[in-house]
Parts: sequence; C-alpha cells; structure tokens
Amino acid sequence: MSENDIRNITFLPQTLRGTNMWSHKKVMCYISNTHLHGSISSFLQGKGVDIDNDVFALSQMIQWIFRGCIRNGEPMTVWIPCQRMRHLFLKWLGYKEAELF
Repeated sequence: MSENDIRNITFLPQTLRGTNMWSHKKVMCYISNTHLHGSISSFLQGKGVDIDNDVFALSQMIQWIFRGCIRNGEPMTVWIPCQRMRHLFLKWLGYKEAELF
C-alpha cells in the first residue's frame, strides 16, 4: 500500500498493536465493549490466576487509542459510545463518579 492509501484508511482493528502507521489519526472512535474471551478466562482462573475484566478492557482500549496522534503529544478527539468503556476510561483519567457521563 502507498503512504497515501494508508493515510486514508478509516478503520483500525481493535487488536492493533506495536505500530506507528496510524500516528497521524486525530479522531478515533472506540466502539467495542471489550471482555476477556470466556475460554481464556476459565483457563486462567482454573490455574488460580485472578482476572479483572475491567482492567483487561481498559488496557486494551488505552493501547488502541495510543496508536493515534496522542503518541506524538498532539491533541486527539476520542469518542467512546459504550458507557462501560467510557466510564472505565474517565475513571482512569481521574474523573469522579459524579462527573461521569
């Protein structure tokens, strides 16, 4: 793909990791309500590993958001329509329960 083709892509997979190819993106919309896959969760719990589904979801979302221009210290607009994910993110940013929307 040419650099211009890459710049015009408007969909980034949720599982995107470890690339700077999207660092020009200034607006991102995280539309997933992320949960650890049930079989993975069952396996880990069977081995005595405690699972915090919210921490898993938040870490996935932060990694995805960090693919955009925020990694370059530039302002970014992020839309998170799922209330659960938005609240996890806002709490992580330091908002209080009464300030959530």
